[in-house]
Amino acid sequence: MQCLFRSEFPALALQFRDYIRLRYAVELLIKEERDRWNQSFTAVYLPDNIENEDREAICRESEDFLRNPTDSRYEQAAWLRGDTRSLKYSIPVKTDKNFLLNLLIGIKQTKFTLFIILLCMLIYLLQNIGYQNEIFQTFHYPDSPEEKREIWRYLSHTVVHLNHPHILFNLLWWWIFAAMIERRVGTPALVMIYIISGVISAALQDWGLSTEFFGLSGVVYAVLGFVSAANSAAKDNLFNLPLGFNVMIIVSVLLGFLASSPLIRFYVAMYSHLGGLLCGIVLGCLYGKKILKNNKTRPLVNE
Repeated sequence: MQCLFRSEFPALALQFRDYIRLRYAVELLIKEERDRWNQSFTAVYLPDNIENEDREAICRESEDFLRNPTDSRYEQAAWLRGDTRSLKYSIPVKTDKNFLLNLLIGIKQTKFTLFIILLCMLIYLLQNIGYQNEIFQTFHYPDSPEEKREIWRYLSHTVVHLNHPHILFNLLWWWIFAAMIERRVGTPALVMIYIISGVISAALQDWGLSTEFFGLSGVVYAVLGFVSAANSAAKDNLFNLPLGFNVMIIVSVLLGFLASSPLIRFYVAMYSHLGGLLCGIVLGCLYGKKILKNNKTRPLVNE
């Protein structure tokens, strides 16, 4: 059987099942599952005995559904043909609460992305109300032997920003691409990318220049590298990236090195950017090859 998607919201899985039942006369299988972190999910499976034409159409329908699960057509199908008597979950009706449902779904799917955004904003607020020196002293990358034993310093520098454009652009790119990764690959994977790239990019910047650097940009380059490399390794547009995305990354790196050159002398933490990008590329390749090995972007389950 082919897994179409998994959701933390059982009602959404049942709503999609009713829509497919009405439109294609196909009965999808709904299962309660747990991942290796013991989180509970409701999984939607497509049976094997489905014609190829219907199978491809239903796969496309699942992608449309995940983009807009509260579209009226799904709710109408749930009421027209839904059989929920044996199920303990209720299907949401069409009300003004759909906005809140979408908001809740978005928060649960991107909780670590949002946590980093809110933490950066809080730290930046404190900097601007009189605590900048204290934050710089507490959060900078370790320099002295004593500071090297303060473990938090190897990541704390990522949540401090120096000016409005610095925090604005970093959080914008983080929100777009980290959220992509968290929705598709999961929160634990994004946390791993953040920790690995945050530590390695800072170590490279420290080796290349000094400990006087702050910002999320090394991690941002890591998520950019991850989505790009995953697409290339899987030989598929897993993250729906636009044409020219890889060129944009290369140009950005080159412009950063140009800005840091003696010709312009504009300080940019380019070693951090490069270190983060390389981390993201390696991790993205590993993920993309895993997807390619499975032969498709959705996992297959044999029973």
